[in-house]
Order: sequence, then C-alpha cells, then structure tokens
Amino acid sequence: MSFTYIIPTAAPTVSVTYPVNGTSYGSDWTGTITGTVSSAASTTVASTEVAIEDTSATKWWSGTAFAASSQTFVAATDTTTWMLALAAENLTSGDSYSVIAEATDSAGDVGTSSPVSFTYGTASPAPQR
Repeated sequence: MSFTYIIPTAAPTVSVTYPVNGTSYGSDWTGTITGTVSSAASTTVASTEVAIEDTSATKWWSGTAFAASSQTFVAATDTTTWMLALAAENLTSGDSYSVIAEATDSAGDVGTSSPVSFTYGTASPAPQR
C-alpha cells in the first residue's frame, strides 16, 4: 500500500505598494498600480490579479472601464513585482477608490492583500486671500 502525503503550503503574501493607502492624488497620479508578491520556498507565484472599486460610484474596474457591478479581478502583468495600468482619464475627479490584489501560487493557495484606499481629484485649490 502506498500513501500520498500532501504538505500544505502558506498562501502567497501580497501587497499593494502604489497607490499609498489614504493618499489623495491628482496630477501626480502615475497611471500604474503596483505591488509585490512572495510565496513559500516550495512554490512559485502562478498569477496575480487586481480588483479596483470606484467606491463613490459603487462600480468595479472591468479592465477597460468602471462598469462592473460586482468585484472583478483583472490580471496584472508579471507576478512577484506586478503592475496594472490605470490611466488618469479612467478616474473621476472627487471619487474614492479601493484596490485589492490577489495572488495564486503553483500549489493553488490564494493570498489577498489588505485593501488600499485613495482619492483622485483634478480641482485646483482655491486661491488664498
């Protein structure tokens, strides 16, 4: 009789490095959401996906627009140091956003980042008198 042992692995550790949680952006928006993933020594990162919600409009990024009515994950480029393009013209001035990243390793374990919130605005500050 033979036995198969399954050694459980830890889920990947995922973080969002840009945008910075609680920050307001305008003309300084870089156009790219970034982050990192690390996995257990016995596994590799198979995929990384990102979900972005316009919390002011209650709409999720579909990959082309904030049009999805439920949480939608979009594939990021690369895996351990990942990125997802999000041009400023896709953001609405005055709205708040939330970003969550999710990574899957070669063993099928899934890790999720803490949510990162930011606001976007293009309005110029009122002149001082």
